[in-house]
Amino acid sequence: MDPNETSEITNANSGQQIWKLIKDGLNIRKPVTVHSQARCWKNTLAQRKGRHTGVGKRKATSMLECPSLYLKGKGNVSKDKQILLEHIHKLKSCTQAE
Repeated sequence: MDPNETSEITNANSGQQIWKLIKDGLNIRKPVTVHSQARCWKNTLAQRKGRHTGVGKRKATSMLECPSLYLKGKGNVSKDKQILLEHIHKLKSCTQAE
């Protein structure tokens, strides 16, 4: 996208206007990501060595469950660990009740 033409791009609210922008060269389509057999084979060999097969790949990390709580734990929001744990248990019990 051309940064000088941002107003024209933001005003385009229909399919015809967007196709006109593409035809004029203001909006360029990204190239398709390469999905070659060589890349697949390279990844397969890495997996045979044990790469890309950890717990985070098979199960989501606990941070994904409550990102706000994770940030609060890192951001020194609560007074101590006990209060943070009580808050977590309270939230989990509320979500299970619903």
